[in-house]
Amino acid sequence: MEKKVLMRLQLSHRLALQTCIPIVAALMRLGRTSWVVFTLFLVLPFSGITVAQVASEFLEQDIENGMASGDILALLDQTVGTGANPANPLLLRQGLYVTAIPQGSNIILRFEVDRSDTNQRYTIAEVAISADLGSKFFEFVKAALRSAESAKPAQPWELGLDAESNSGGQVTVKIDGDATAHFTLSWEIASPKRPIDSFIVPTAFGSKNAGTEHISVVVHFPTSLRDFAFLSTIYVGGVAQRFHDLPLYPHTWLHLTVTDGSTNRFVIVHFDAITTNGQRLFVAEASRLYGCWWPFSE
Repeated sequence: MEKKVLMRLQLSHRLALQTCIPIVAALMRLGRTSWVVFTLFLVLPFSGITVAQVASEFLEQDIENGMASGDILALLDQTVGTGANPANPLLLRQGLYVTAIPQGSNIILRFEVDRSDTNQRYTIAEVAISADLGSKFFEFVKAALRSAESAKPAQPWELGLDAESNSGGQVTVKIDGDATAHFTLSWEIASPKRPIDSFIVPTAFGSKNAGTEHISVVVHFPTSLRDFAFLSTIYVGGVAQRFHDLPLYPHTWLHLTVTDGSTNRFVIVHFDAITTNGQRLFVAEASRLYGCWWPFSE
């Protein structure tokens, strides 16, 4: 019997929390198909604070289009890659545009809509991403697309780039591939929240608080029950064999390495991406204490 495994990874510029991060493993039966879902999440304490409630408003725009891999790469290169041209607004759908503006080590993404009443364009969101993270995302997508087009059979996957600014809003660009190697590019855009009836022009750097950005990766891959039993030992102590540079087939661009920590009380889980030109790029790494694994049963 084969099981399909979903793993969710996140890359962030924030410091990793060096404590136990629970891993939830759930096994669900759907007819003859079993799914194993791994979700990584942080559990952060917070204190109760009473805050005066202020009515606020914001705008959202969601666009999703099935596209060929070449068209996806062309659009990403002109937005988060090295082909950004501030003189060339790009049409995402009728009346909605994105302009990529290089600024120092960042790329400003400005989203505008046409106003039918004034025949002018109105900025609904403006966020910044670092050129370094944008370039990595582009390379990840290029590698994932090539891997998906050559895999037989393919397996579902998702890559996302999320950026947020208190003064500029939020944008998430995602590329999805399914088991038939059909690809979808989607944009989720939200304006900054503001008090009702209080106009604010979105700007990427208009807040004292720094903006945030991260890349997320989701891959599905088939595995036997025996192989899954070995996979579940990632967070167990006293294991003689660990994963070393393991390609997560059929997503051969994404490699997993697990090593024991210096105190033999934790493991280090590390992911690398292998680009289309053979370059190895860091994706994510985190330490996990032994026992930070919630057991499951069929």
